Amino acid sequence: MTQEKYLKNNYPLILIGLYPLALMAGTFISELINLVLIITFLYKSYYLNKWKWVKEKIFYFLIIIYLYLIINLIFSNFPLESAQRAIFFLRFILLIFAINFFLKNNKDNRKIIYKIWFFTITVTVIDLYFESFFGFNTLGHKSPWPDRLSGFMFEELKIAHLLIGFGLPAIIYNFGNNKNKILFLIFCTLFLIITLLTGERANGIRCIFIIVLFFIFERKNILKYKTFFFIFFLIISLITITQKPNLNQRYIKEITALSYKNKNLKSLIEHSNYGPHYKTAIEIFKNYTFFGSGVRTFRFECLKKNYDITGSISAIRCSTHPHNLYLEFLSEMGIFGFICFFTFFFYLIFGGMMAYIKNKNLTLLASLLFLLSMLLPLPAGSFFSSFGATIFWINVALIYNKIKEKNV
Repeated sequence: MTQEKYLKNNYPLILIGLYPLALMAGTFISELINLVLIITFLYKSYYLNKWKWVKEKIFYFLIIIYLYLIINLIFSNFPLESAQRAIFFLRFILLIFAINFFLKNNKDNRKIIYKIWFFTITVTVIDLYFESFFGFNTLGHKSPWPDRLSGFMFEELKIAHLLIGFGLPAIIYNFGNNKNKILFLIFCTLFLIITLLTGERANGIRCIFIIVLFFIFERKNILKYKTFFFIFFLIISLITITQKPNLNQRYIKEITALSYKNKNLKSLIEHSNYGPHYKTAIEIFKNYTFFGSGVRTFRFECLKKNYDITGSISAIRCSTHPHNLYLEFLSEMGIFGFICFFTFFFYLIFGGMMAYIKNKNLTLLASLLFLLSMLLPLPAGSFFSSFGATIFWINVALIYNKIKEKNV
């Protein structure tokens, strides 16, 4: 096969493989990839007359969610601000089926995706280790926050989100088998340490959650002594956190200081940096219980004086989003939107778990654990941001693909 024919046949897989690089370069490029993949998928669906995907249960679920988002615009306090996120959410629905289509029809070459992901993440991890030692990355850039690592994302402090979204599926695909046990352990250990070193506390906890649960639930017996490695990764995490002053401060001292002053969990949360955001989101939910204030409207709604519930200035109680997935859904989409989305999430997780029990596919397990980690009640970026949403829905597409496959 000539190089030109190879690229023609596999360019959708190459584009999917380029997502991590595209997201580091800017969401404009990732959105361009979305557009190319969706147009190619719709063209092939039309040309080949393959429209069975519109009859799938998951499609009906997603269309119900999409229709709710459109209805939510009617009730939004700031419809013009909500319109873009609500209307163009359709791209993620189509992206799920597009990625499934290309994976399904290129089974022999799907390794292209994971090879590119692994190469991109490996270079990124090396760069982050370099930054942790020298205070600037390989391109000479310094993080805007001295105690955090930004790597190739420069001013953006969310590189760990990208690592756990793409890195673990790539490592598991390339090394998660009986022939590469040592390399698998080495890469998982290095990956865990650098994720913690980024200083992104919530994503560090998510990484520990994913790796530990992976070793508990993997059913191919990669490792015979699971209890040993369970303890090993917890010790590695503890050592990394305690030996770096900035991590010790973020993971231990800040929390213990709060818990010393506030003896119950509720008080601990209220007195955290995100406490005022959470309180404001709860008040918004109380005011707009059924439909919320509108998608992506927290930043505007929180400025209203009636949310000055703690005597705090707007700079304290306000942010671009509530920094909590559950409160974001409840405050911006109300109880109806919350039910729509979480019904879909649990439907997908249940289907994914049944497929994993049957097929024991480790990349499916990795994406399932990533999805579960994003549902943990930890501080989080906005669900509707292009960066986070792209990573999330790509993993949803991988789960859906594995559910649909009869022989993984």
